[in-house]
Amino acid sequence: MRDQPLSLIKVTVSPDSVDAVVHVNPDFSTVTESLARHMLSVLPALSTHLCVNGPHDRFGQMMAGTSTAHLLEHTALELMTQEAHMNNPAVRVLFEGHTSSIGAGDMRVVVTYADDLVALSALQQAAGLIAWGFEGSAPTPNMERLVNGLHALRRA
Repeated sequence: MRDQPLSLIKVTVSPDSVDAVVHVNPDFSTVTESLARHMLSVLPALSTHLCVNGPHDRFGQMMAGTSTAHLLEHTALELMTQEAHMNNPAVRVLFEGHTSSIGAGDMRVVVTYADDLVALSALQQAAGLIAWGFEGSAPTPNMERLVNGLHALRRA
């Protein structure tokens, strides 16, 4: 495997959000068409995420060409959403995120959460999914197992 696209450098947990400083490998700074296809193949709901960046209101409309850190944000949010629905399918959950540049190839990704351990793991799992998506190699991640693993953290 090539160098990792993203590295979580520092993570701070506050009462309602997780703030991660992420180093973005310059060779993987932008979401390619191929990466977008791979990510949508395992997380199709990414295409319908609301997103207020740019001229579009849906993340799927801007996914290819956005920053890899922005994809990390939305991927973590989607993983947390899927886990929250396992916890209580009748409740509508809404997590929010924000991605910004802090210079020198580093980005800040902030996500709100219902459970801090789930949020921390979702960020790590999202980084792994993005690495898989850039490689585009088999095997396809087992999303059910991944989300079940997040859910197990909530119950721990």
